[in-house]
Amino acid sequence: MSSSTFFSDPRRSFQERGLVLIWALTLLVDTINGALVLNLGLPSMLSPAYKLGAMFLSLLFLAHYAPKVMAYNSAFILIVCCWALSRLWFGDSSGLFFSLQELFKAYLFFLAFSITSVMRTTSAKTIQLVVAGYLLVLLANVAASYTGVGQFSYGSYGATGFFVGGNVVSGIIVVCASWVIYNAYTKSTFRFLTTTLFFLLLALIMGTKGGILGVLLVGMLTMCFRLNAKSILLFAFLFSVSLGGLLLAWDWLTDTPIYARLVFFYEQGGISRALLSGREEKFAIIFPTLLSGGWQDWVWGLDFEKLSALSETRIELDFADMAIYFGFAITGFIYTSYLAVFLTLTRIKHKAFRAPPIIAFLLLLALGSVAGHVSFNGVITPIWGIFMGLALSSCLNAHDVHRD
Repeated sequence: MSSSTFFSDPRRSFQERGLVLIWALTLLVDTINGALVLNLGLPSMLSPAYKLGAMFLSLLFLAHYAPKVMAYNSAFILIVCCWALSRLWFGDSSGLFFSLQELFKAYLFFLAFSITSVMRTTSAKTIQLVVAGYLLVLLANVAASYTGVGQFSYGSYGATGFFVGGNVVSGIIVVCASWVIYNAYTKSTFRFLTTTLFFLLLALIMGTKGGILGVLLVGMLTMCFRLNAKSILLFAFLFSVSLGGLLLAWDWLTDTPIYARLVFFYEQGGISRALLSGREEKFAIIFPTLLSGGWQDWVWGLDFEKLSALSETRIELDFADMAIYFGFAITGFIYTSYLAVFLTLTRIKHKAFRAPPIIAFLLLLALGSVAGHVSFNGVITPIWGIFMGLALSSCLNAHDVHRD
């Protein structure tokens, strides 16, 4: 069946393109919001208001065009409302607003995935344009740092612009690199090498070790997905060249703030501390308090007064922080939903649409497990969800598959 037969009502096509644009602009809105907060001291209002509007429009679209998908979103919202009301009545009410805010950020992933996965006007070009837009925003933030209006993470190094924290930058770079590097690999070895080098330089300039490692892993997983003699030879070549380059550039690397930070944490507690940057100590402070609490803490999350009394209130490891803020029931529901999304991605038939989102999905979950705040970071979750959903719908549209 031709996909053109799906559009007897041109309003759906117009609405889909508008919603893709609205969701794709979240990163730009976050940048503007960051500039207003950092440079003018204004409250962080623009970005939450924009995403609430996007959420409302998306739910209206799903209710009209995709009632089955809307049913999941309704169930998610209903479960959260029941959790909030019961926590308000039986549990800790003082930390409710904060926990709801964090839950909203986590939900943005599933909503963005839901709305883009059912679209019938998307294609590989749509993904290319969205990813290109993200990269332009990242480059604009780098430029903002070097022109003096943006910030640096480490003195005069780590050009993060108006983003707060390297984890945000790492997640965005991983999403973009997964698509660009994989598609470059299918074209030629030269494109693969140049695009990988570009993302490595971008991650290095923005000063995110998670981004640097993420790009390297994207390249390795890309070769694994396209495993053949060429991949094995290329891996051997890249390993040799990288080792030689590392030896030649060792003196320069040892002068970078990232290296100094890694050495500092390593000297404090070995490899685990260098990898987790002290998060294991926060875990040892907070998580035992949760586990030793009553059933209320297990169901609704750690009592805010108990949490505030500790020397640390955030671990920055996604699963642990979710359990602390939301309780084990909601956390289990969220991770079960992640599994459902992942299994859906594995059923995509075309490897060009299947491999990049799977690579990004695995790496972002891994990043959240060691660096934290990916799964409920309001900057990353919409971008993550959009990319997963566009890959699914674009593949279905490419094969003219009709679905409700």
